[in-house]
Amino acid sequence: SHDIHVAQLFFHLQRGALELSEHWMHEDQLRREGWRSSIPDAVIRLPYGKEILIEFGGSYDARKLRIIHENYSTRGRYQIW
Repeated sequence: SHDIHVAQLFFHLQRGALELSEHWMHEDQLRREGWRSSIPDAVIRLPYGKEILIEFGGSYDARKLRIIHENYSTRGRYQIW
């Protein structure tokens, strides 16, 4: 399922970049903070105020990828896995 793949991304990050995984925020945490639309699967909140938005793309089509780019690129860096 989608959530299992997102968890795999987190564990992959833990193995390769522990300092980044410590700043991982799951989409449920983002909802509690007030995110209402275009919620990524996770956000890595870097200590100096920057964010990296994380999305597991799986089998997204071109339309969905275009929407993600339009919404996420205004917030800064993002990654689609």
